[in-house]
Amino acid sequence: MKKTHIGLVCMLCFLALLLGIYTIKKMKHEHSYELEDVRVSTTDNSDVVDTVGVTDEKDRWVSVIPTVMTYELTFKPLDDNKYYQFDEGAISAAIEPSENLRNQSKLKAGSNFYDGMYGSDVEVHMTSSHQLKVKLNYTVGVNKPNEDIPLSPSAQTLSDLKKIARDGSVTLMRHQNEIGRFSLKTLKPEKEKYFSDLHSL
Repeated sequence: MKKTHIGLVCMLCFLALLLGIYTIKKMKHEHSYELEDVRVSTTDNSDVVDTVGVTDEKDRWVSVIPTVMTYELTFKPLDDNKYYQFDEGAISAAIEPSENLRNQSKLKAGSNFYDGMYGSDVEVHMTSSHQLKVKLNYTVGVNKPNEDIPLSPSAQTLSDLKKIARDGSVTLMRHQNEIGRFSLKTLKPEKEKYFSDLHSL
């Protein structure tokens, strides 16, 4: 009987702790953004993308031109502009593909290039009108056979991937802390990760 009471008390304490953590996080206000626009494009223009070094089948170092899928995102601040004045150097972002997009990228491009294995980068710029412009570039493939990165898919395959490229979400972070997650299709905010994790316990 005593053991049952101890177990019950422990369980109640654990639930109270979880509720407290959630409440604290909910009360902590992060000055976030609203996603206003998403544009997706692909290019292998050497005037736009930088060449990368890889090794060929004879273990020689060669330069290749990557094909890049680019997401151009526009965000609008939700609070007073004074809270965002240092964000240009603090904000980062990442595309989180849906399971379907992840599988299709593996099937059509030979890899889930959204994991950044073959190259990715983020460019962040705050405009004079206080819009946050975020550009994410993901290497899909390259133009020559090599031992490191898959060949770029055909133009038709790239077109097919581009059509479903908004099947997922974008996570916005400030100093590596998540401040917003948005659907690439609807532009609407999605549930914060800790909220989803709490309900999965």
